[in-house]
Amino acid sequence: MLLLHYNLITKEKLMANEKKKKDSNESINICKFLTFILRHKPFVAKIQLDENGFAEIDKILLAVKKIKNIDIDEQKLSSIIKRFANKILEIKDKKIRAKFGHSVILNMNVPSGFVEIKDIPHTLFSIIDSREMWSIMSSGLKPSNLKSNFVSDNARLKPLENMKIIKIDSEKASKSSNFYYDKDSNTYFCKFVPSNFISYSI
Repeated sequence: MLLLHYNLITKEKLMANEKKKKDSNESINICKFLTFILRHKPFVAKIQLDENGFAEIDKILLAVKKIKNIDIDEQKLSSIIKRFANKILEIKDKKIRAKFGHSVILNMNVPSGFVEIKDIPHTLFSIIDSREMWSIMSSGLKPSNLKSNFVSDNARLKPLENMKIIKIDSEKASKSSNFYYDKDSNTYFCKFVPSNFISYSI
């Protein structure tokens, strides 16, 4: 009888330890996912970061549910971050951000004369240094002026050995990035264009 009781207690402890381990792994998985999208790929979760790197926590919770198939509330998320990622992630005023390590551009002022627009050309182009091609195609295009017509730019580039033109699917990129326009120069501006919306043009 004592042996049976001992075995039951041992089994309960093992089950409790397994559950604790599973919960810890799930929590760490959530923190890694949030760190990734808040530092590098917010468009994967269909969210936008403000100029200080914050995203609305409701949209983050929805992304965790849709992408990771984990349903948690704000209180649970706050508890997870305090335990596993307090030095990396921060929750404040119903928003969440990564404290450091961003590859997306933050705190960038829009150039004078540019206003935010929603109706943009399907395709835009940017002039880059060809030596930056690998970085841009892997990490995305950082703050840049963009043009809807690259014919004149292409002619101007011919004498310049290291300058190239890249093509941007601005229609798709506009769903995850804000675009601005200056009518006087007929030039567009974007703080960041994810690499999956960029292709080599010329």
